[in-house]
Amino acid sequence: MSTLIQECEDIRFKLIEVLELVKTQVKDVKSALLDHDIELAQQVLINEEEVNKRELQFDIECERILALYNPVAADLRFIIATMHSINQIERIGDHCNNIALYITKDIISQGIQKELAEKLEIENMFDTALSMLSDIIQSFKKEDTKYAQWVFGKDKTLNQINAKAPVVLATEYTADVAKNELLFYIYSIMKKIERIGDHSKNIAEEIIFYLDVKVLKHTN
Repeated sequence: MSTLIQECEDIRFKLIEVLELVKTQVKDVKSALLDHDIELAQQVLINEEEVNKRELQFDIECERILALYNPVAADLRFIIATMHSINQIERIGDHCNNIALYITKDIISQGIQKELAEKLEIENMFDTALSMLSDIIQSFKKEDTKYAQWVFGKDKTLNQINAKAPVVLATEYTADVAKNELLFYIYSIMKKIERIGDHSKNIAEEIIFYLDVKVLKHTN
């Protein structure tokens, strides 16, 4: 195995590791929100530093490979896809971090009423986002675009759930300012979960780009 191929393999395994890390962040922030677990939310905030550190390491390693080996064809596409993907992964981590910050605020720390969470399908949103990340991980592991392609349909599911949220929330508005503030934070959280789906879809596009040489960005 050539040195360049080995370097790319090492990058791929490290990319899978950081995807697993950010998937854990999504899973933990889901539990922190639905179970009103402040300590878990605080742990998500701590782990965000590791995600940020990994992004910087990937930037350095990919730039070194580009300068040292001058890769072409599939190897070059892989490095480009990796650099784009790690940026998307870091942004997923940012959304988890922001949701965790909301949870630690007094208004959210009181918890979300179970009935309202069910109406808004918040748990379903989280589970769909987690499933998308699982598909991406499998696609990187097996180098198979089949898993990446599943992500697009799941992203539509997230968009549909999020689109229904304003109607549900409108029925919950009252003269209670504190409750209305809570509703605002809940909708903001749902938007962040939807954005996690968008970033996951972008990573799926990068996988298809480097494996099948198809550019899906800005296309229907």
